[in-house]
Amino acid sequence: KSATFDDVVKELGAPATDCKELLKEEHNLTDDEAALLFEQVWLHTFSMCVLIVNNVCCFSQEQISRTLSIGFQGMLGLIKSGSFTDIEVCETAKANE
Repeated sequence: KSATFDDVVKELGAPATDCKELLKEEHNLTDDEAALLFEQVWLHTFSMCVLIVNNVCCFSQEQISRTLSIGFQGMLGLIKSGSFTDIEVCETAKANE
């Protein structure tokens, strides 16, 4: 059985906790907001790593920096705007759970 994202974060230990604390301090985020931002950035970063390691895509350092910066700043702006809402999962996706 696969681990949940929360289980993976727990396994990361202090580095994950430290990152979330730094996000809270530097960007004036709540615990939940910092956790959401950490999750999104971690998933975005991991996704790029998988593409690179599996030779699906080749990114320059500039492309990696730009892509991750845009993702981080976009998610931070969305969280800070207070307009973030979960999007309802379609019925087909629910049926596949």
